[in-house]
Amino acid sequence: MAKNEESKMQGSSRSLVANIVIVIVSVGLIAWAIRLVQLKFTSVASLDAVVNGVVIDIKTPQEGIITSLNADTGSIIEKDSVLLSIKNDQVSNLQVKQTSSRLSSQQSQLASAEGQLNQLLSLMELLQADNQNQKRLEVTEYSDRIEQFESDLRGAIARSQLAQVNYDRAVFLQKEGAYSQAVLDLAKAELQARKAEVESLEARRQSILTNREAASIGLTLDRTRSNYDPRVRLEEVQLQIDNQQRTISALRQSIADAKGELIEAKADVERHRNVIVKAPVSGVIWKLDARKGQLVRQEQSVGQMLDCSRRWVDVYVEEQSLEAIQIGMPAKIELYGSRNLVLKGTVSLIRSGLGRFNAGEDVAITIPQNLPRTTQIRVDLERNSDLGAPNVFCYVGYTGKVTLNK
Repeated sequence: MAKNEESKMQGSSRSLVANIVIVIVSVGLIAWAIRLVQLKFTSVASLDAVVNGVVIDIKTPQEGIITSLNADTGSIIEKDSVLLSIKNDQVSNLQVKQTSSRLSSQQSQLASAEGQLNQLLSLMELLQADNQNQKRLEVTEYSDRIEQFESDLRGAIARSQLAQVNYDRAVFLQKEGAYSQAVLDLAKAELQARKAEVESLEARRQSILTNREAASIGLTLDRTRSNYDPRVRLEEVQLQIDNQQRTISALRQSIADAKGELIEAKADVERHRNVIVKAPVSGVIWKLDARKGQLVRQEQSVGQMLDCSRRWVDVYVEEQSLEAIQIGMPAKIELYGSRNLVLKGTVSLIRSGLGRFNAGEDVAITIPQNLPRTTQIRVDLERNSDLGAPNVFCYVGYTGKVTLNK
């Protein structure tokens, strides 16, 4: 009896657990079915999708031989990192030689000009001494002439005074009847002659005083300067010195400019002899065809670099789904080649009717020729999306499944 009751209780317990499991499974199936229906009406799934990106040509700026390689296909490279070095020993050195020759010529001209300037300065000192001597001699000469005229003037004044006395006596005696009118006229004429003599000597003395004053300050009033005069020569030499100083200043500036050109020319030759190729952007080496010791031409492409900051996913969906897709719609990308890797992005481009034209020739993965009823959707990846490890090329070329959520 007791065993029958225990068996009934165990059977009831199992029925309850089974019922609960059935309920849970039913609820799950219902939720899954609802989710499928919701996804069917609220999202669009891709037929195919591939991660794509921009590739940039790596070109050599100068011909030469590759001497070193600092990267390889698949390497992650930072912007401005050195990818390879090129050496060219055939760079022309003509500009350096021409600039050096011009610099040497200008330096020789400067040395000659400075020597001429020193000679002119020495001549200037001699002429200044001659000028001082000439001035002193002229002042001395005029002083001697003034002394002579002053002596003559004193004699003339004495004679004038004597003539005045004789004239006064003749006037008195003529009034007294002792002298005739003729004698008085003679005395008067003598007096006038003596006064005229005094006035003439005084005027000449004043003229000489003026000349002596002019000579003391380097001027002359009674004759014209000649080229042999030290004052004239002094002015000529001063003009020559000024011209020579300007010439020297111009030569020094030309030499300074030539030195700068020479430094730049040597640096330019060195830059062309040893050229480095830097990474234009941060990213991954997509392919590198260069090898050490290879001879390359100018502007030769030696590889390509992938810009990982500009990646997107080319998504292909049925054209009938086009109405449900809009620019800016969020997207979820599940890559097949990497487990549990999910990327996010937004729709940035919708191109329908593929197969009617060629597009995408400037990207890493060329868009294939699809049927006209297939639409291409471009999904831009978020900038902080996973770049992956080295040699995975930032997942460019990976395929996956893309879900566009409404």
